[in-house]
Amino acid sequence: MLRCRFLKYVATVIVGGLAAVAIHAFAAETLTLTAPITKASQTAWKVDWVKFDVTNKVVTISIVATDGSDAKQIVYGATPGPVSGQTGTSILSTVNTCNCTVNSMVKRTLNLLAQDNFITAGTVSGTPD
Repeated sequence: MLRCRFLKYVATVIVGGLAAVAIHAFAAETLTLTAPITKASQTAWKVDWVKFDVTNKVVTISIVATDGSDAKQIVYGATPGPVSGQTGTSILSTVNTCNCTVNSMVKRTLNLLAQDNFITAGTVSGTPD
């Protein structure tokens, strides 16, 4: 008798759970906001870090919006950049042989990302660290 009540309880819990799932799956109600949520005005990007994987010929670049509202990671590997045609191999070669006294590595990186349309074009300013 006790076992029968327990099985009945388990069956009730399972059916109730399935009903809750079914109600959730078919409830297509949404709340339309009277005032839309807008993101902060993003006006600039900065390089957070750059990883040079020399063995695998991959360059990974992490950038963040200066207001903290967005972050991206861009990977240059075997597939060339969409506009520049740069690959991980070509970027590593450039970094190994470049003279960064006029254009810093950060400035070159930001300009490359803008050229490949990963970020909006703009002007790099500031003093290299």
